[in-house]
Amino acid sequence: MAETKQLSIKRVKIFIQKKILKDHTQNLDLISKSHIGLWITIATGVGFFLELMMIRIHSSYFQLFAYLKNISLLSCFLGLGIGYALSKKKPVYTPFVLPLLSLQVIILFLLRSSKIAPLLQNPFSEQLSLGLNQTVDLKHTLFVFGFVVAIFVYNALCFIPLGHLASYLMTKVKPLRSYGWNLIGSLGGIILFSLLSLLWSPPLVWFVIGTILLLPFLYKNHIGIILTAASVAAVTIILSLSFKPNTYDIFSPYQILTLMHYRDTPAIVMTSNSYY
Repeated sequence: MAETKQLSIKRVKIFIQKKILKDHTQNLDLISKSHIGLWITIATGVGFFLELMMIRIHSSYFQLFAYLKNISLLSCFLGLGIGYALSKKKPVYTPFVLPLLSLQVIILFLLRSSKIAPLLQNPFSEQLSLGLNQTVDLKHTLFVFGFVVAIFVYNALCFIPLGHLASYLMTKVKPLRSYGWNLIGSLGGIILFSLLSLLWSPPLVWFVIGTILLLPFLYKNHIGIILTAASVAAVTIILSLSFKPNTYDIFSPYQILTLMHYRDTPAIVMTSNSYY
């Protein structure tokens, strides 16, 4: 029984290596050098776009991250940095970016409406924060820190393939030119997300736009497309659920606003899941 299980796991690993990752990496190697600048720009842009997306999602779903924004930022930077350090190493794990991110978004969305959310209070006893209570004891504090560390680590893992994708493409041209395209892509990703924020768009729109930006790298890989489609479908379905029918979330350019309707009382507005 154990041998059969090990054999099945081995077959899955071989399938992933050959049918998904190897094919994807080979497709990247076939990119024409005359167009490599455009591909570097897109790869870098989507990395920064998704980074800003996750920073906003973290702080929107949990007020704790609204106060600890550097946690999300450093997590993304760590993942991208590790990815850039991989450079010429093969294979490139781009097909798993959206499945990993979609799982994170779904879990955070569900936890926001769970009994865990009220437990995520300020773990720093010496620092007061508006809208967040202090943790009550050591166990509570360790729980909050454990949650933050878990999100930090998992989020960093999500961004390693994005950094690797950009750096892998950058090795195909001279350093100065590749850094120039990298800079253009970075600015493009930031500007695009800023525009979407100004339009008060919700996380689902951000995720779909990020998917569209990543599709050019995956369209030749059928399994990658299937994984991407499944990820978008899962995020769309889950984020469309409403666990509190009397509430409505509005994503302003700066933060999340939650409008709560009650039959016999005036509506209440919450910012970052805290009373306004």
